Amino acid sequence: MSSPKETPRQKMIGMMYLFYTALLALNVSAEILTAFSLVDGSLRKTNEITDGVISDTQNEFVKAMVNDSLGVAKYKALADQVVIEADKAYDEIQHWKEQLVFTLEGVENEQQLREMHDNDQTSYIGDLVSKKDDNNVGGQIFITEGHSKEIQDSRESYRNFLIGIVNQDTTSTEQAKASRESLIHSIEMMLSTEDTKSLNDAGEMIPWNVANFEHLPAAGVLALMTKMQSDVRNTESSMLSYLLGQIGKSDMKFNAIKAVVNSPSNYVLVGQPYKAEVFIAAYDSTQNPDILVGDQPIPVSQGVGTYTGNTSSVGMRKWGGVIKLKNKSTGEIKEYPFESTYEVGQPSVSVSPTKMNVFYIGVDNPVEISASGVPAEKVNASISGGSIRRTSGGNYIVNVKTQGEVTINCSANIDGTTKGLGSKKFRVKRVPDPMATVGTDPSNKRGGVIAKNSLINNVVRAEMENFDFDLKFVVTGFSVSATVKGFTQTQESKSGQFTAAQKQLITGVPAGGKVYIEDVKAKGPDGSTRNLNAIKFTVR
Repeated sequence: MSSPKETPRQKMIGMMYLFYTALLALNVSAEILTAFSLVDGSLRKTNEITDGVISDTQNEFVKAMVNDSLGVAKYKALADQVVIEADKAYDEIQHWKEQLVFTLEGVENEQQLREMHDNDQTSYIGDLVSKKDDNNVGGQIFITEGHSKEIQDSRESYRNFLIGIVNQDTTSTEQAKASRESLIHSIEMMLSTEDTKSLNDAGEMIPWNVANFEHLPAAGVLALMTKMQSDVRNTESSMLSYLLGQIGKSDMKFNAIKAVVNSPSNYVLVGQPYKAEVFIAAYDSTQNPDILVGDQPIPVSQGVGTYTGNTSSVGMRKWGGVIKLKNKSTGEIKEYPFESTYEVGQPSVSVSPTKMNVFYIGVDNPVEISASGVPAEKVNASISGGSIRRTSGGNYIVNVKTQGEVTINCSANIDGTTKGLGSKKFRVKRVPDPMATVGTDPSNKRGGVIAKNSLINNVVRAEMENFDFDLKFVVTGFSVSATVKGFTQTQESKSGQFTAAQKQLITGVPAGGKVYIEDVKAKGPDGSTRNLNAIKFTVR
């Protein structure tokens, strides 16, 4: 059955009802927009208060650094990084708030926007928005164009950074664990990017970006983004307070105390004092314990006792005692026994030539010097009839000039006093004469059968054999003697090179004839000239 046809009066009533409903809807929208603006303003004021709290907490870190830079430095560095990461997350949201406003008003920057409003100096850019009821631009920027992901990624990165810091704390007490879990839960809730359940009967899950940006008026989107910035500042403040509270918690407590004996060396020389520090590993510098060695107290300063032992004779020394410490909370005195040993030995020194048991004139002779129980840098060495210099640690170089004997004397600076360690004598020799050779071929460089061309195209050398030092002798002259056509002839050279006259003489020797390399002279590194061996060749 068809519906009855409406009269003009009924149509008029219907149109008036629709018009009234529209007006009512407009009125409700205006109230909602006003509410969003109020919420936005309230959140911004809250952020200003939180900024003040953050600044005060940072100042507390600065003050703490003055009193205990070593204990505070770790937490101060983490706090500074938290501020940096929080500012990055906050600024990321601010950037997209501005892009939303610029898009709404059809401008590219804030200056153009303020010029549209006759250079309005309102501090908050959102107050300049004229299209606060627009419910499309937010969805366009953050859903259609996908820029909500940049805010979401920044939010998640900041959240994971904060939780990572909290998880660095490995304190195992139940109170500490509960505190960490509570803080992590708070961070996860404030910086959540999880999907939310819809309010309709279907109970559908709404993605985080849809819930925050789709089909919402611009005023609502701005308010939600300010709330996101508030989440950043609140978690930043909570994390800074947490880090400030961690200062001093890692200090060692007196629940596991052990007596410690610390001595620079357990080996000392006769006549030299033996010293050792005796202290509680986690001592209290404001309370000096009583430290007894045997039944005699020893001096104690800032929780550390200093013991000076007897070193009048050679041998092992065993010593010990007890540390008495008062518990500040209960007044109970606890005793911690300790014992240690040290050895008293005779002064001794080890001086070893690195390569041979003698020193050679004109070369660097490496020497190693060490003294038992004495650091290498405290040992001093001198030499008679030469010079000695340290190259590194216990390594030295000795230079001598005349044959005979030298003595190396050693001493050490021990507790400000020079103590003799001993001495050792060494023979001084000239470097052995080198061998005269021609060329480098092992089969004939010292004589034998050789081709004329091979001989005259070589040079006369001076080589050290079976000698550990890398020394160079320079041939300064030699003569060549040979018999040609029944006459013996001799030609001289002033270097290790064959002269033209020598080469001509050798060329004229018949096959099977003899050639003598004689009067070979070579200059060594010590400046002396040596007369070397002669060499006889048979030419072919």
